[in-house]
Amino acid sequence: GMMLEAVDSIMHAHRLEVEAKRIQDEDSLAYYDLMSSAGIHGRYGFLTACFAAEAGANALLESLPQIGKSLAEDLEKLKTINKFEVFALVLGKPLDRGNDLYKRMLQTIRLRNDFVHPKETKVEFASARETAGPQIIERPRGSRSYPTSLDFFEPKHGIDLIRDILAFVAWAVFDTCGLSLEEGS
Repeated sequence: GMMLEAVDSIMHAHRLEVEAKRIQDEDSLAYYDLMSSAGIHGRYGFLTACFAAEAGANALLESLPQIGKSLAEDLEKLKTINKFEVFALVLGKPLDRGNDLYKRMLQTIRLRNDFVHPKETKVEFASARETAGPQIIERPRGSRSYPTSLDFFEPKHGIDLIRDILAFVAWAVFDTCGLSLEEGS
């Protein structure tokens, strides 16, 4: 349910952004309102997808008969990606850390941590002379670039990140561990 809410929110953010671009007047209040709402829904979708992935990892650990309640509570303190690894290891099917899906999930978690546990951040803008207008300079994260601050997070970022989360979960749970759709759900 939480992941569905994340996907719905990011889809809504995308629709708002498309509607804003139809206005074509970046100085109008309607444009600003639509883009602001798109940003809010985009950030919400991304963070909710991260929470859903962690809740799913916790549920997988709790589903293992070999792991008692006390140990499951201790394992909840692990990083989200490590929870999926423990689950796979208990099933005798370790995750391939060299896999692109694993690497993208790791990047996603790092980005989420940067946003949720912020440190001092300097935001750089490209000058209007260098671009069609002022733009935020993004930092590379693996094969993609993301803004240095959650304030500048756009729906396009959330779409890529939620796609990476869903691809990782499907790969870990269904492809690697071999769970059926019913078991994995």
